[in-house]
Amino acid sequence: MRRQRCSPIVMVVAALCATTGVVSPAFAENAAGRASRLFREAGDRAARGDVDGALAGYAEAAAALPHWYLPYVERAALGLRKKKLSLDAVLGDLTRALEIKPDAPEVHFFLGLAEREAGRWRDSLRYLERTFTLSATYAGLKDALAEVRAAVARLSDAEEARRRQAAKQAGKRGAKAPDSASAETPTSPITAPAEGECTTTPEAERTLDPPA
Repeated sequence: MRRQRCSPIVMVVAALCATTGVVSPAFAENAAGRASRLFREAGDRAARGDVDGALAGYAEAAAALPHWYLPYVERAALGLRKKKLSLDAVLGDLTRALEIKPDAPEVHFFLGLAEREAGRWRDSLRYLERTFTLSATYAGLKDALAEVRAAVARLSDAEEARRRQAAKQAGKRGAKAPDSASAETPTSPITAPAEGECTTTPEAERTLDPPA
């Protein structure tokens, strides 16, 4: 009976697991083979338009081999693109992928897109610039970087305008404050406030800048 040959990915992952002592070589080969099969099947489902099936398949592949980063990335990317996963779920998958393979450009790229979706422009820019450092020609990176850089520039301009406006208002309030040396002595008698009457001025409402 002819033995079935293992795929290269199965052999590599099996060797890695065996040398690190995480699991036995036989179990590692079986886990890697199952994860590889589930990953391919999930990709086939995605190509056929079965998004829910593909997301479930990538989750199964990740569960079969938790230290393989690609199922997390593909699940997050598909869920983000099709808006089938919450941003928390997408960021959770990508954070796990980043822990496994911190120098993978695709992980940083999709983290940048997820942060862009959340409106956290500076975080998005940080991840996209890291993608550029790792792979300057990554597909879709140029357009994403241009969009996010423009958004960060607008955000910085708006923050600077608010700071200037706040300083201007503070200057006007200072100019209107009376000089204690030249203040006129009131001519009318000072009377006690009626019972229940407010004797303090409410604190001015503060405007906080949006989080960076």
